[in-house]
Amino acid sequence: MFWDSKEIVGFIHILKRVTWALLIGLLIITVLPWHTTVMAQRSSHTAIRTQWPVIDSGLGYMRFEHLGVREGLSENTVLAILQDSQGFLWFGTREGLNKFDGHDFTVFKADPTSPNMLMDDYITSLIETADGDLWLGTYFSGIARFDRRKNTFEHFKPDPYDPSSLPDERVQAMLADSQGNLWIGTRGGLSLMVLESREIQNFRTIPGDPTSLSSDFVQAIFEDGHGRLWVGTDNGLNLLNPDQGNFSRFSFKLSSDQASVTSISSDGNDGLWVGTYGGLVRLDLQTFRHRVYRHEPDSIRSNQISVVYQDRSENLWIGFEDMGVNLVTLNENGRLTVVDFAHQEYDPNSLSHNRVQTIYQDQGGIMWFGTHGGGVNKANPATRAFGYKRHVPGEPNTLAGDNVTALAFDSARHSLWIGTDGAGLDRLDLATGEITHYRYDPQKPDSLPGDRVNLLHIG
Repeated sequence: MFWDSKEIVGFIHILKRVTWALLIGLLIITVLPWHTTVMAQRSSHTAIRTQWPVIDSGLGYMRFEHLGVREGLSENTVLAILQDSQGFLWFGTREGLNKFDGHDFTVFKADPTSPNMLMDDYITSLIETADGDLWLGTYFSGIARFDRRKNTFEHFKPDPYDPSSLPDERVQAMLADSQGNLWIGTRGGLSLMVLESREIQNFRTIPGDPTSLSSDFVQAIFEDGHGRLWVGTDNGLNLLNPDQGNFSRFSFKLSSDQASVTSISSDGNDGLWVGTYGGLVRLDLQTFRHRVYRHEPDSIRSNQISVVYQDRSENLWIGFEDMGVNLVTLNENGRLTVVDFAHQEYDPNSLSHNRVQTIYQDQGGIMWFGTHGGGVNKANPATRAFGYKRHVPGEPNTLAGDNVTALAFDSARHSLWIGTDGAGLDRLDLATGEITHYRYDPQKPDSLPGDRVNLLHIG
């Protein structure tokens, strides 16, 4: 990404004042405005779109506010997040439903003695339908509709004697589609509920029929911009053919232990992001061609993805089973720019837990991250995102050393010169992200006089 000279000078001024001793390496702080810069379109390394200030792949920093049991949350594993049309935030946990007004929590707990109360504390999904009703999926008791005026619940559970009831009580995913219907993904198949009549139609795997659902274990449901329904299972992705009532299957050539589709989101450009246990998949909705992005240097943090979420600025957030969060931007060359956010023991403002279950953006643009055991995390875009460079052994395109002693901006070469204490001099190309190293070499009279650089000046 290109920066102009004023931005670089501002950047250096800020960086020289940073004295965070526990953050190893060079912290490159973007001073770009919140919206995408026009200059960003000049480089092939530049992101196609982003409104979070991302400079380069690498570790990142962002201030997270934590809400947990001490703040009134009923339990610290948050599986579902929703902001309703009235502005309230709802959190589904393993021990109750939580309503948050911005200051206080109201907790709804199961009461098995009352049929009009919540029957299961284990809340896996939350959806608000067009009529303003709040629906929740549970792990042991099917789905429920919450009547806000009466504070009562209407329940829909499996009935072995009724084939039009839910096929399984364990709900994994829910979706309110553009036609006013409710889709429910369970461990026993996919269900369509017509809300007006409460009638349910079920879709299941039929052995030997490749046009049936690829698995009954449904984990993700998504409606694309064309009104098509996509269903993620533990055995691949499915596209519903509504006229025929059957499915087209997509396996992405992943092995059986990696084919599990955990989450689906739009990419904002007529494509889908698909989270799997084998990496991140981008599916082109025009050609149905796909590309798999796996964990490697300068790419996603892990292959075990629990959630993918596109925010309203078309930035992709990825939550992992055990590696925190990635903020991902797709570049024009098809590569990814990735910034990592993870729990740091020394930083109380880092992510509270590295197992991220769900991600959500509220109406004010605040990002919320539900974790497994760390409560819910709140990140305000006004605190910005940071990327920094550091030394990584065996990786040539990293700093030569972490002990940075001097900086100088070279406007002619659009580069940043970085002096170190004992590792020589580095030049960071701000357009490409490439780093060139300069070291003392007694066999070369034109090399550096030494590897300890104390002062830099551009003449």
